[in-house]
Amino acid sequence: MNTEFPNHQAEPHRPERDARDIDRLLRRLPIRRAPADFLASALAAVAAHEARPWYHRPWLSWPVHWQAMSFLTAGSLVIAWAWGAGVGMDAVTSQPEFVTTHASVAVFVSTTWTLAQAMILAFINIPPMWLATFACVLGTAWISCLVLGTACWKLAAAKA
Repeated sequence: MNTEFPNHQAEPHRPERDARDIDRLLRRLPIRRAPADFLASALAAVAAHEARPWYHRPWLSWPVHWQAMSFLTAGSLVIAWAWGAGVGMDAVTSQPEFVTTHASVAVFVSTTWTLAQAMILAFINIPPMWLATFACVLGTAWISCLVLGTACWKLAAAKA
């Protein structure tokens, strides 16, 4: 049985003919049947998935009162951290909280602006070949970390 896709390089591209050829090719393939226990195992997996406790499900499917409680808790933790950082800064600098916050914001903005200007100057003055090499090195490092992390995860999952 010839299951190769027809070659129409000499003829112009016609989507309707390609669709007809693909349909004919797919109809010639043998029909594969699912294993006998597939439906039972799929239903068991769905039942196990639905039987998970609410806190193992996505946050938007939690009960509303638990969503509100977790949102308030997270907000309280952020506020407590910010207040603690402000109190710590105030204790160190002996300045009022507003002045300390304003100074911190000014330092952050100044540093960000300086870094942005440095990046603009670097992109203008560094030869494109060096930038491309740097991008390739960063990309290779990122992909290497991704592959190594995936391999470690697979090894850990296989031993578990």
